[in-house]
Amino acid sequence: MDIHCLSQEHIQAQIDATEANIRRLTSQIEELDRARQKERRTLGKLWFMIVPVGKIPTELLVKIFALAVGSDHPVHQALLLSQVCSSWRQIVIGSPKLWAIGVVDVQLDKRNKGNCYLDGLQTLLGRSAPLPISVLLRKSLNPHPSAPSIASVLRVLMPTAARWKDLKINPQFFEGLKEISPGPFVALQSLDLCYYAQSTPIDLFSGCPSLRRLVATADNASGGIPQMPWAQLTHLEIWEETLATCRTILLQCTNLVSTVFFCV
Repeated sequence: MDIHCLSQEHIQAQIDATEANIRRLTSQIEELDRARQKERRTLGKLWFMIVPVGKIPTELLVKIFALAVGSDHPVHQALLLSQVCSSWRQIVIGSPKLWAIGVVDVQLDKRNKGNCYLDGLQTLLGRSAPLPISVLLRKSLNPHPSAPSIASVLRVLMPTAARWKDLKINPQFFEGLKEISPGPFVALQSLDLCYYAQSTPIDLFSGCPSLRRLVATADNASGGIPQMPWAQLTHLEIWEETLATCRTILLQCTNLVSTVFFCV
């Protein structure tokens, strides 16, 4: 065919037909690729069923994973396990026990930047639900400009406050926590609190029915320690407080098993 003899309309019709053929072939390729991926997943599952590890019950596999995760960098270890194969990934992601191991360590410094950090934190909290978790809240004195704010971190954390069993918090986060005034920490058993001494006591933790251990350190010794359910505490450490304040607290602690006071 001599294309130089074709009319403009005929050429345009050929272009339209060719583009339509390309779209049709592209659609077929995509459909075939999806079918291939499906067959690959099926093949992987079939192979997994005949190897010894594939015959281990899921409940036992989760226990083995928990031992492998350990307490050092548990999130990193859980992520590594989830990348072995699709079956393990489903098991790991669907096992809150593996994500509740260790401490949810929130440290705002140059390593933790913006929305990516918040998204990762939210994912971790979601995967650990509904199990109790340990939380460590701290902020670098010189955080990176792109690090998320305390307020934004607390907005992600607060929906899980009822699951906190252990909490260690520094003064900056404590100040942010006071602004939000969350509901009672019903699962909180241990609290390690560093706070700015206030003229008016704060009752943020006074309604913690499970709290038994408290370590409280005043950033400056001017009295006004946050109010606590003193009578139910069994282990108590008070640092950087006045002798009069320590004496007042001690008189309210009727169930102490051990105590340490460092008075100023």
